[in-house]
Order: sequence, then C-alpha cells, then structure tokens
Amino acid sequence: GIYTIAGGLSAVMYTDAVQAVILILGSTLVTVFAFNAAGGWEPVQAAFDNPDHFKIMKPIDDEKMPWPSVFTGVLLIGFYFWGTNQYITQRTLASKNIRQGQWGAIFAGFLKLSILFIMIFPGAFAKVLYPEMENLDMIYPTMLFDLLPTGLLGIVLAGLIAAMMSSLDSGLNSVSTLITMDFVNKFKPNLSSKKLMKIGRYITAIVMLIAIFWAPQIGNFEKLWDYLQQTLGWFCPPIVALFVMGLFTKHSNDNGAKAGILIGGGLTLAIILFAVLSPGYKFNSVYLDNFLYVAFWHFIITCVVIYLGSFTGVNKPAAALAKVVWTRDEFNRETIELKQLSWYKNYRIQALLLIVLVVLIMIIYS
Repeated sequence: GIYTIAGGLSAVMYTDAVQAVILILGSTLVTVFAFNAAGGWEPVQAAFDNPDHFKIMKPIDDEKMPWPSVFTGVLLIGFYFWGTNQYITQRTLASKNIRQGQWGAIFAGFLKLSILFIMIFPGAFAKVLYPEMENLDMIYPTMLFDLLPTGLLGIVLAGLIAAMMSSLDSGLNSVSTLITMDFVNKFKPNLSSKKLMKIGRYITAIVMLIAIFWAPQIGNFEKLWDYLQQTLGWFCPPIVALFVMGLFTKHSNDNGAKAGILIGGGLTLAIILFAVLSPGYKFNSVYLDNFLYVAFWHFIITCVVIYLGSFTGVNKPAAALAKVVWTRDEFNRETIELKQLSWYKNYRIQALLLIVLVVLIMIIYS
C-alpha cells in the first residue's frame, strides 16, 4: 500500500507489470518441470478415465461447462471482465491515447491465452504427480514448493503474494471509492474532501467485515475457481445489461437503467440467498442448475426490464447520445482513421488474430 500512496496508479501499473513477468516466467518453469516429472503427455492422458476431460467444448448436458454456455454465461463474464472490470478499465483509461489503450487491452487478451498452458496443463500433470491429494486448491502451491529451485521459489512466491495483496487493496479501494463518490457525494454534495475521505475509510472497514463474514461460505464450493466464476455469474449480468443497453440502444434512459439495476440487483440477491440457504439443490434441468445458463437468463430479464422501464422516461436528444451510443457512422469514421495506420497497428486486425487463435484452441481441444 505504501508505494500506491506514494506513486499512485503509475506505481501500481509498473509494479504489476514486473509481478506479471515474474509470475508468467515462474509458471512456465513449473509447467516444464511438471511435464518432465510426470513423464510426458502419455501418462497424463492415461491418468484420466474420461477423455472429455481435455475438451473445452463439452456436451450440452455437462454440469460444469456445456458448449452453449460459451455463447451465454462465458460471453457475459468475458464482457464484464474486459469491459467493466475496475482493474482493466482503470489501466486502459490511464493510457496515453485510445490506440495505446486498445493495444494494451488486446495484448492482455493474448497473455490470457497463456493460462491454458501455464496453469491448466500443470493441473493435469498434477493428476500423475499427486494422485492422492484431496484438497485440489493445494495442488499449485505444492507444485511450486516441490518443483522450483529455492531461489526462484522465493521470487515467484513474493510476486504471487504481492499480486494477491494488490488485488485485495485495489478491490477495497474501488468499492470504497464507488460508494463514497457515486452515492454519498451525490446525496450530500456539500461534504468536504476530508469528510468524504473519513467516510471512505469507514466504508472500507465495513466491506472488510462483510468479506470476513462471507468467507466461510466459500467452503460450500468444491473448488476455489468454481467459487470465483460463480460469484461473477451472480453479479455481472445486471452490470453487463446496463452497459449493453446503454452502448447499443438509443431507447434506454435513466428510468430504465434504475429499474434494471433494481430488478437485476434484486435477482442477484435472491440467487445468492438461495445458494446460501439451499446449497447443492438441483432443479434437474441443466438450463437452471448450471450458473452459466442462469447468468444468461438473468441478463435477458434485466435487459427486458431496462427496455420496458425506458418507456416511462424521457430520452435524451440524439445529439447528446452521439458520443455515448455506438453507431454505424462511428464505425465508418473509425475505419477511415485506421486505414492511415500500418496493418500491425490496427487493433481490429489484432483482435481478429486473437479471435482466430481462440477458435483454433477451441477446435483443437474439442
């Protein structure tokens, strides 16, 4: 936290970049060492009874990730992460210009693909190395200690702990800032900066207490990754609905947005309460039991509420919406600008290449 206070966002971004390099290099070495220790790929394949384990595109009735969910819940969570996530948007908006922001976001997308090779594959190798380990969340830390040399282990652990602390303090700071500036300051605009800062500290403490009391609920989930993804599936649909309706429709207005966040947020609360009070309950329908499908229905309901609620308000003039709503004219104008750039600087070509790589990976592992 000290370097954040002293250097601000710039310090955070530089330290995050260094941490990322350390973690990627360390994870790559873990993958190589684990591959060699497991005896290659054939023993790993033989360790799994179900050949579908290595497939990304699972059958439609799969409990974890049926293939249609790639175009429903997975798409929503992806939109949320890359378009509204505090860590991504804050760093993108801090770029020198829009082009560098686009390049940075797409570069992060390419880095994201490395997870398959430096995090997913080591988990598969662990099936051979630690076949009796019951606590699956301990596999990766165990591999770090068992496979990395002592000096390198210390560097990777330091980077890992620093990254965890960075995510934690950034999250707390983001929540505190959002509540203080978007709610408290709006309803009490005459408060001094000193008073707002004091309120922000109280909010941070309250959020920390909520997180502490919520922590035991994480134990209801079989794997930590499942918990993280399901939590996103609870919270992201209303937020994505607001952004999608606001970016791509001129019909949406303030009343619709308020109705959407109230109904969508209410559904989020209801889903969380149901998950806490009835853990493990099944509707015997993959379209209701799988959180990726539930997230999609949640999103559709919120979009409908926003659309219907917008009939009760007054829409802003077209001129006022021109800078905030995506249009075909905006696309054409940008196309002319991009033609002046070299092909490798064109973010659309970069994005297309990223999409092609994703599709190829999905085809290979399907």
